[in-house]
Amino acid sequence: MTGPARGCPDMCHMKVSCCASILTPLLFSSTQRLLERPGRSNQMATANPVYTIPIAQRPPTPSGRLIYAIPFLIIFNAGCLMVNGSQFVFLLPLRILPFKWSRDLYQAGIRYTKGAFGCLMSTSCYTLLH
Repeated sequence: MTGPARGCPDMCHMKVSCCASILTPLLFSSTQRLLERPGRSNQMATANPVYTIPIAQRPPTPSGRLIYAIPFLIIFNAGCLMVNGSQFVFLLPLRILPFKWSRDLYQAGIRYTKGAFGCLMSTSCYTLLH
């Protein structure tokens, strides 16, 4: 910027704060316009949260959730079996051998499979929440 911003005095020593005082209302109004979409109520929902309704009176869960639950169940269980299976097939024989290099490989493999299971768990949490 070569000159002072619009609304700033010519000899403004604090151009950043002066310009921020001009731009803040503009940014706030554009953010507020984004939140006020047509067809979207600006009022908070007045319905009770589901956890406050007795279980017998709660609305049924949508059947579309089952469409996502079945593939998730298959993929998650397959991932668990692969991690645990790799521990049994590849790492357990290293644990039985009495050498230092096999013990080191075993420890590294256990750390790796723990990380793989952690990734599987965090992915499942992300999948369930979205």
